[in-house]
Amino acid sequence: MAKRQLCRRCGGVLGEASAFCGKCGTRHNAPTYLWSRDGYLQGSAPGWFGDPFRRYAYRYWNGDIWTEHVYSGSYGRDVLSIDSQEDLRAPDGAWQASFGSLALSIVGLAIAFALSILFVLPLLLLGHPGGNLALLVVSEAGLWTGLFGTCLITSRRYGTGNVRTDFRLRFRWIDLLIGFVGAIVARCFAALVLVPFIHVFQKAGNPDHSLDAVTRLGASGWTVLIVLSCVGAPLFEELFFRGLLQGQLVERFGPGIAIAVTACVFGAAHIANDPGIAGLLLALSVGAAGVVLGVVRHFTGRLGSSIATHALFNVTAIVALAFVGSR
Repeated sequence: MAKRQLCRRCGGVLGEASAFCGKCGTRHNAPTYLWSRDGYLQGSAPGWFGDPFRRYAYRYWNGDIWTEHVYSGSYGRDVLSIDSQEDLRAPDGAWQASFGSLALSIVGLAIAFALSILFVLPLLLLGHPGGNLALLVVSEAGLWTGLFGTCLITSRRYGTGNVRTDFRLRFRWIDLLIGFVGAIVARCFAALVLVPFIHVFQKAGNPDHSLDAVTRLGASGWTVLIVLSCVGAPLFEELFFRGLLQGQLVERFGPGIAIAVTACVFGAAHIANDPGIAGLLLALSVGAAGVVLGVVRHFTGRLGSSIATHALFNVTAIVALAFVGSR
């Protein structure tokens, strides 16, 4: 039985033959309805429909699953009923991956690196004010602006417009335990792949020389390094690589290829830290860790677990850096 469809932006009732909302002008795909006995809606474009769980008047259907967004006189969220319906939850991204969304991800990554360079140009032209600490902060700010901006645009263009929902940006306390175990495994993987290149690695030294300069600044340098490495990088990088890129690749090619490709891109992105032999070795170890991050993200179905793993993985690197520096 067909239900009334509401505009995803303003909640206005859509006409059966209209592709645009008469109230706010938002474009909608022509809906098709196919209801099964368990209340699962198939073959329909995203939109607001009568709540099959009978907890609210309307619930938002994102094209794959019923989301936590509900409406009964006012908009709200109903997470509990969604979490209890595990068979209706998609493991990755809340949108239908397409060539356009995948192309946007690739272009967005390139733009993110371009912004990283553009953000530091004024500092270089002004004679390097603030030293390596300022360069590191501004460079990361440019990179993360591009990464998050790409996720935001993709969410609005191809998803529900809610980044948290579209990229499964959820956290549970057990993610700390998962992250702890995952970080140890990732660190072992990252070290293992470097064993055949141990002599080259010893000669190349630290691939990111800027970190040495930052840590020599004392408490301020260490504080900035910890915030960037253990808070900013895990959040923005996981949102883009495991949330956006891997989510789309899983939908198109399956988890095995998706995790491997995402890990390779993730590792390659770190070559920029030192475009040389040391950078290649860093990319190899980071890519190996990326495989673990991808597996954690895929099997838990949320980014909170991979963010925790990434953060604790970086914590081990900082602890090692502090230990080496104290000797």
